Amino acid sequence: MKTKNKGGYPRVVLNKKQIEEVREWAGKMTTTQLAQYFGIGETTFFEIKKRQPEVAEAYNEGRRKCGEIVISKIWGHIEDNNLSAAVFWAKVHLGWSVDKKEKTKVSFEVKKDPIELVDSALEAVERGEITIQEAVQLASIATTRANILAGRESTELNNSQVIDSQALDEKVKAYAKVIEHLKSNN
Repeated sequence: MKTKNKGGYPRVVLNKKQIEEVREWAGKMTTTQLAQYFGIGETTFFEIKKRQPEVAEAYNEGRRKCGEIVISKIWGHIEDNNLSAAVFWAKVHLGWSVDKKEKTKVSFEVKKDPIELVDSALEAVERGEITIQEAVQLASIATTRANILAGRESTELNNSQVIDSQALDEKVKAYAKVIEHLKSNN
């Protein structure tokens, strides 16, 4: 039984080559840019993804692969003691925010030892350069970094090699209470 053409533009169907292009460009372009690349509207692109599951799969795979590369690069910088990368990661994944009215330049030395990093973070809290919550988050990052480094040195981690994140968190929280007490007495 024939269906009557309801008018309008003909349905766009992506071929195998175009689907591979979706996979290649998905992580590097917004959906608007990707739609423009194919000469269609963004809504049409979304409709194609619904009609052609292989397009949606290629799109998701391309986004995932690109994301993995970016995360790997950022994490490499964090492992190399790049504080800016650590702060960026914390803002994205831990919800850090900076008040636009009150931008502060954080300046404390990044050290390899997680305990020293936590101490530096606490000193930055004392100077008013970062918040207590940010110091706690830096302690978490330092713990993660230490555990990754310990894992590289030995394939079998023993209890003495794994930094106890709870102990670091407790140290930060105890120090934070002292700082809060001192601030309230001034």
